[in-house]
Amino acid sequence: MAVSFSKIEAYRLAQIIVDNVDPVLLLAVAIEKPQTPAQIAKAVLPFFRGDTLRDKVAWAVSKVRPAFDSEDRFRLVVSALLSKLKLKSAAPSDLSAKLRAAMVTPMFVYRDTSLVRSQAAALKAAGYNAVASLVDLQTGEGQRDYIVKGRSATKLTAAATANLTAAIDAGLTPVVIIRNDWAVRRKAGSVPSIGGQPDTPADFYSATRLRYEKDFLDSLAPLFDHIHIQLSIEPEHPESADFALQLARHLRAAGFSNRIFINPYASAIPAHESIRAALDAERVEWARSHHGENTPPDTVWNTDGDTAVNGSNVRSRVRLMEASGKGWILWTQSLANCQGNIPAEYLDVGLADAALATNLTGKERGFLWKPVSEEKKLVVLLPAAFAGKTSTAGSLHYGGSQLEPARYTGVANGGREHYRFSKPGASYPAGVEFRITDVSGTSWAWTITKPEARATDLAARRMP
Repeated sequence: MAVSFSKIEAYRLAQIIVDNVDPVLLLAVAIEKPQTPAQIAKAVLPFFRGDTLRDKVAWAVSKVRPAFDSEDRFRLVVSALLSKLKLKSAAPSDLSAKLRAAMVTPMFVYRDTSLVRSQAAALKAAGYNAVASLVDLQTGEGQRDYIVKGRSATKLTAAATANLTAAIDAGLTPVVIIRNDWAVRRKAGSVPSIGGQPDTPADFYSATRLRYEKDFLDSLAPLFDHIHIQLSIEPEHPESADFALQLARHLRAAGFSNRIFINPYASAIPAHESIRAALDAERVEWARSHHGENTPPDTVWNTDGDTAVNGSNVRSRVRLMEASGKGWILWTQSLANCQGNIPAEYLDVGLADAALATNLTGKERGFLWKPVSEEKKLVVLLPAAFAGKTSTAGSLHYGGSQLEPARYTGVANGGREHYRFSKPGASYPAGVEFRITDVSGTSWAWTITKPEARATDLAARRMP
C-alpha cells in the first residue's frame, strides 16, 4: 500500500525530524544514497534510540504520533511503512538450527506485548529456539478475552507485528501458523482470515480466498528473514492440498527461503500425498500432528493434539524427540493455552543437555557423496556418529555463498542422516562444500573436489 501524506502531516513530520534527528544521520543518508527500503533501514536504524529492533521502532513511533490527527490514521500509516521495510532484529536467531519449538497458541495475538517478551525470554533461557503460534486465532464473544485479532483477510495487524518482533528480539524463531483451518471445520468462533464466514469448509479454499491469502503472505515480507511458516493447522478438506501448494509456490516466488510446514489431517492427507512431489519441489516439509512415543515419518515431530503429553511426562517425550534427530514442536494442553506464565515443568525439560559437547571430531568414517541416487539426483549421507546431533538443515556452499538448501529425509543405511538435492552431483562446481551445524552450534564442512564422482569417508573441516 502506498503512503501519501497530507500537506499538514508532511509539515509536522518535517518539524519532528528537525527536532529529533541527529544531523549526522542526514549526512550519512546523503553519502550512502540508499535506494531500496532495506538499504534505507540499514542506513537509519543505527541512529534510532534503543538496543533492540522493538525499542528502536517504539522510539520512532512515539516521536511521529503527534503528526497525525487520529489514532486510526496513525496506525494506517505505520502499518504501511512497516510493510515496506525489511527490518533486521538486533538478536537474530539461527534459522538453520534444529527446530526445538514450544507451541504457545495465543502468543502472537496477546493483547499485552510485555507478556510476549517475558514468555519468549523464559523459553529462550530454557533452551527452546522457536515458538509456534497462530495469527489467526478465533475471536468473538466467549473466546479468549486477552487476545486481539492478529490479521485480517489480507494483512497482518500492527499488534501481531509487535508480538512477532518481540519474539524475534528474544532470539526465538517464530513458526507462524497463518490459517486456522481447525476453527473453520469445527465452526469455533470468528476467524479473522476468512473475511466473511464460509458456508462450507470447501469455501475456505475458494479462488477468492486464495487471492486474499497471497496478499496476506505479501504483508509478511518484512519478516521473511526471521520466520518459518506453517500454512495451516490440521486442514481436513481435500481441497486444502492444492491450496497449500499454491501458497508455497507464491512464497518461494516472493523470495521466502526459510522453512514451510504443513500438517494435513484425515481426508486431506491422501490429497496432499497425491501432490507430494510438487510440494517437495517447493521444499515443503510435513509436520503432521503425531500422537504416541513412536518416531513419526515426517521431518518434524509435532505433538499437536496429543493429550497424553503433560507436565509429568514431558521430559521423557523431549528426550525421545531429541534422540530421533528430528526437529520438533512441543504441544500440550497446558503449554499451548497458557495465558500468564509458562508452567515451570515446561521450562525444565532437559534442553540444556543438548548444548553439551557432541564429541565429534570431523574424522568420523561414513560420509558419502552420492552424485546420482535412486532419484537420479545428489544425496549426501553423514557418518552415523552425526545422527541426532545435527540441525538437519544441511546445505551446499561455494565461494562463500549458499547454493542450495538440502531436503532432509531421515536416518537409514547404517544409521546415517540423508540430505537430498534438486540436481545430480555433476551439476555443482568443483570445490563445492556440504555444510551442517551440530546441536552445540559448531558448523562442519566437507569439500568435494570432483562433484560428479562418488566420494566416501571424507574428513570434515570445523568451521570458524
